[in-house]
Amino acid sequence: MSGRVGDLSPRQAEALAQFRENLQDVLPSLPSQDDYFLLKWLRARCFDLPKSEAMLRKHVEVRKHMDADNIIAWEAPEVIRKYMSGGMCGYDREGSPIWYEIIGPLDAKGLLFSASKQDLLKNKFRDCEVLRRECEQQSQKLGKKIEMVLMVYDCEGLGLKHLWKPAVDTYGELLSMFEENYPESLKRLFIVKANWKEVLQKYIDPGQIPVEYGGTLTDPDGDPKCPSKINYGGDVPQHYYVRDQLAQQYEHTVVVNRGSSHQVEYEILFPGCVLRRPALRQHLQLPPCQEGELQRGGAAARRCLRPADPEAGGQAQRGGPQPRPLATAPPPRPQVPPHTAGDPEDPRPGRRLLCAPRMAGSPPSSAVAGKMEKGGLSPQSSRTEAGG
Repeated sequence: MSGRVGDLSPRQAEALAQFRENLQDVLPSLPSQDDYFLLKWLRARCFDLPKSEAMLRKHVEVRKHMDADNIIAWEAPEVIRKYMSGGMCGYDREGSPIWYEIIGPLDAKGLLFSASKQDLLKNKFRDCEVLRRECEQQSQKLGKKIEMVLMVYDCEGLGLKHLWKPAVDTYGELLSMFEENYPESLKRLFIVKANWKEVLQKYIDPGQIPVEYGGTLTDPDGDPKCPSKINYGGDVPQHYYVRDQLAQQYEHTVVVNRGSSHQVEYEILFPGCVLRRPALRQHLQLPPCQEGELQRGGAAARRCLRPADPEAGGQAQRGGPQPRPLATAPPPRPQVPPHTAGDPEDPRPGRRLLCAPRMAGSPPSSAVAGKMEKGGLSPQSSRTEAGG
């Protein structure tokens, strides 16, 4: 049985009755109390009553926190209204609302520099409430239950700029919020790339699809993109910025004191990995550094850093010979199995590999190590080597 209204097994019908009984204290605060609504939460947790009840009670708390009953009237900050892409436009052949997510022109970094994460989450929660209420209106208009939405993801222009870690983390939170508070609400998801026009028209009448996406729908002024319904985002002007950088949460952190060293090992699972080392400047005033990365067995230039001297007022040390940035990677060497730093069989005592990717014919794992000398990466150990 599907677990939907009119298609319940005896066990599912019993679970629904018990679920309703258990929720008598919160039913008045729910946006809907019918069986359609309650069955969504049961299906989301495979009709496990304790898990379904916990999920719905948590949703009640989120609605209170977001002031969901009045959130439609909430006005997001200007930068979000102008540059947060996406929008609802049209209905599929069965009457379900269609939501477009425009990824390519979205300036995620600019938005996170210009608005709080809480406002971004609240804005998406508001979008979800708009869609939920649109489903209710469609149900009344069509005389049948509409409880799911169709989503179109336009990934044209998706690139590395969208993979900025704080942006990826925030988008993960947005998806989690949608899954946890609007279960069983996604009818279909289309990712727009190749051959998408024919696929969309299979489920959506061309008159409900903007000309931009292969249909015939336009704005009243004839604009084929329907910008009155879909926001296409764009680069956020820097005058909106309210912060210079974002605090990031890392899985592991370590403090390396002057004169000490710390070695970190990573397993390189496949060629073409990228190793990035962000500099934490909260406690150390470091000169600008180039981002070290390993890509397809090559090495990028990397600048040696020296931490601040607390006795010198926290300024970066300037005395003595300054470390030189490495301009290019060393010439290719014959492929030999890489050695883990400290390996007693390593014929090169005292050498530490910053990164040794697995090459053809080499063992499946390698080591990545960086040696800190006198508070900075030594030129000898900050070179990226590939198996030699």
